[in-house]
Amino acid sequence: SLSSNSQIPFVTHLVTLRVEQPNLTVDVFQQSQIASDRSTKVTSLTSTQTLNLANGSYYYIATGKNIAPEVITFSITNNVVIEINPNFTSDYLASQVASQIDQINNAIKQTYPLAATPQYVINKGQLFLQGQWYATTLSDKRNSYKNPFDVYRVVMLNENNSWRAMTKPEISLSSVAYPGIPKIILSTINKVDPLSPPQIIGNGDFN
Repeated sequence: SLSSNSQIPFVTHLVTLRVEQPNLTVDVFQQSQIASDRSTKVTSLTSTQTLNLANGSYYYIATGKNIAPEVITFSITNNVVIEINPNFTSDYLASQVASQIDQINNAIKQTYPLAATPQYVINKGQLFLQGQWYATTLSDKRNSYKNPFDVYRVVMLNENNSWRAMTKPEISLSSVAYPGIPKIILSTINKVDPLSPPQIIGNGDFN
């Protein structure tokens, strides 16, 4: 049995915080086990580091130019590598659409010949996350409130500087059918009505 002077070893784990973007400041906090609304700052880093962290609940906040503010939580129970790759702000992503739109629309037309016909229009869409995802709608030019036509939704992904379609044009995009696409993208584009110009209010949100 343990004597009154015995101590239980303080177990820590090697946690590598891998910073995937330049010019970031990452503040790491440990949440209190007693009061969930209390936390202690562990460290602040600007590049990849490996830390000794005890079991528990943690979170980090990454800040930098054009970076969307977000609290990311994680739990430590063993050695682990955590990738820190925050999303860009909606305003910044919106400013990048113009430089990508021709390449995106060409990829859509090559993949879906119907989109290249005079009958259909590729509506302006939105970039997501770090700008590698794009979602938009295809609609019949005769579409109107008085004479509605089906609206089709498409999600594109930029890999190695090349845009490719990740979905078929569908009226509604399901996370069951497309588990590899972040749900925020699917839920956002499913709400879009091309007859009502969207107002971007957040990374992945139309209003």
